[in-house]
Amino acid sequence: MRLQFDKGGRRFFFLTFCVRGRSAVLSRIVEKVGRDGKLAYGIELTAAGEAMAALWRGIHSRWPFLTASNYIIMPDHLHLLLIVDYSKAQGFDILDWFQRFRREGEDVVSPIIGVKPEFVWEDHFWILLVNAGKPLAAVRRYIKMNPARKIWKDGHPDLFVRRGGLRHHVLDASLPWAAIGDLTLLANPFMFPVRLTRRKTVEQHEQEIAQMVERARRGEVPVCGFLSPGEKELERRLRQEPHVRWIKTVAHGLPPRFDPTVEDSRFLAEGRQLLLSSFPVDVPVFPVNYDNCHLMNARNEELCKKATAQESGVQGEVAVGMGHDACGRVLGGVAASTGHDASGRVRGEAVANTSHDAFSRVRGATPVDVQEEGNSDQDNQRRYHDARG
Repeated sequence: MRLQFDKGGRRFFFLTFCVRGRSAVLSRIVEKVGRDGKLAYGIELTAAGEAMAALWRGIHSRWPFLTASNYIIMPDHLHLLLIVDYSKAQGFDILDWFQRFRREGEDVVSPIIGVKPEFVWEDHFWILLVNAGKPLAAVRRYIKMNPARKIWKDGHPDLFVRRGGLRHHVLDASLPWAAIGDLTLLANPFMFPVRLTRRKTVEQHEQEIAQMVERARRGEVPVCGFLSPGEKELERRLRQEPHVRWIKTVAHGLPPRFDPTVEDSRFLAEGRQLLLSSFPVDVPVFPVNYDNCHLMNARNEELCKKATAQESGVQGEVAVGMGHDACGRVLGGVAASTGHDASGRVRGEAVANTSHDAFSRVRGATPVDVQEEGNSDQDNQRRYHDARG
């Protein structure tokens, strides 16, 4: 396999490879206190991890046109950001070099962990050519935050499962819905679509944004792609609120190996966000397709209309004066006579004078009216170029 790209100037490569069997032999994740006094997560290297770190840091002295930039040595895999100056590297082949680097890693790690060199790494690895600017900054942040993402995913594995073939009364059954996150958000009848045009500045949207944040505080669920500047500002403010929840729709597919961003991972782990796609798995993330964005917004509106219609048809009487909104926060009332809470989560129980969250936030629970056809998608959609050794 050979990668085709312009080999002029500096190029950035995001490299990933794993220990065979995902054995945790390179490091362990430790808690630490950050400079701001908050709990953070770091890496404590084993002898094998120290050997790989030394090998990585020494590449510039051996190949002056290569720079070992950001890296993280996780317990069972490595993420490396390599900078290649092609103006000084005539004929350099990234795949050949990477294979050599992996073989040298096998030689230094195998005697430490007590296995033959050919059994150190998995056969497959990933190489991603990264553009400068925002994509490069995102990769650097991904590497830095990888220990935290590992903790989030290990602590809430059910919230990071990609679920395809979803069926729900608010979802158009003719579309290939897929999601990552807390599916119980689909059962909330108080959804509202968000669409803030790019033709206005964030300042011009200020009143709308403030109103939407207030609605979210009261337990309503905004449904949005968070693409325009105004929508991104709304997302930023929602993330600052301690209890609000939202559905983030995407204008691309969610393939089986889709990896949420660091920011999305944090709120997926907290059960506050659902990533939702109505597009086939082969619709790429980049470049952004604006026709798909318009389709996504239209589907968001239809989804919210169905949720509202379900609320109007099923809810019946609404008890006033209970002191809790649809999320269990102080408002004015939720259903007390329908046999379930306003979100549809706690089947057979009426919410009345409770001091806890009416959503109950039971990890791993799926609403009884959500059906999943299973992940039958072929595992052939990868965010990275998969090159086999």
